[in-house]
Amino acid sequence: MNGPAHTNLAALITDKAQTNPDLAILTFVTVGTDGQLEDETRTYRQLFDHGQALARGLNDLGVSQGDKLAVMMNNHPEFVETMVASGINKEKTD
Repeated sequence: MNGPAHTNLAALITDKAQTNPDLAILTFVTVGTDGQLEDETRTYRQLFDHGQALARGLNDLGVSQGDKLAVMMNNHPEFVETMVASGINKEKTD
């Protein structure tokens, strides 16, 4: 049995952003202020781009590869983007 093809979520998203960038892979449903359901989706490209931007922001704040990072937030697309950002190597965001 072979191991996983990707070492972490960021590696998977990086790969998929190149091979299938416009595939909508996440859909989050929330209840709007008017009581109606609202969908918010993310494509591989969006997860990659937002993850890269967040990784640069974390780097600017002094967070380096190997540092521990705690995140407390609701289950929103930004949570997944933060998970992607936390797995991106610093060299890849420059």
